Amino acid sequence: MEKISFLLNGNGKLIVLCPNYGFPYESHFRIPVIFNKKITYNIFKKLIRIFEKKNDCVGLWNSLNFVKKREIMNHLKDSKYSKNLQIIDHLLILDFMVNRIINDKEFRKRQRFIGIIAIALKGLGLLNIIKIFPNFIPYMKLEFSRK
Repeated sequence: MEKISFLLNGNGKLIVLCPNYGFPYESHFRIPVIFNKKITYNIFKKLIRIFEKKNDCVGLWNSLNFVKKREIMNHLKDSKYSKNLQIIDHLLILDFMVNRIINDKEFRKRQRFIGIIAIALKGLGLLNIIKIFPNFIPYMKLEFSRK
C-alpha cells in the first residue's frame, strides 16, 4: 500500500486482476482449495507436479500467493496509506469471466468444472445474488487511485 500510494500520480491507476482465494478454487491448476495452500498442495502434490512439468511452468505453485480479497480490504482499513487511496471493487468481473467461459471455447475447455457451474448460475439468474458476497467471487478486479 505504501508503494502504491507513493508511486501513483494524481491521474494514475493501478488495476489488480487475479484469482480471489476467498473462493475455494485454484484456477491455474483447476483444483479445489482445501483450507489453505499447504494442505491443498499436500493433497494434490502429484497432480500439481505433473501439471507444472507438462505445461513447462515448474515453480508456478510456489509463486502463487493465495491472496484473498477480504485480506486486501482489511489491510486497507488498517493501513495508514489507505487514506491516500481510493479503491473500486469491480464486481462486474464476475459477468466478464462467465461471458468469457461462454464465448471462449479454449477457456471453457480449460475451466470445464467451474465453467459448468458458472453457466448454470447465469442460466438460473443467480449471478447477481453472488455479488452480495463480493469476498467470495472467484476473481477480483480492484482499481486503486489517489484520493
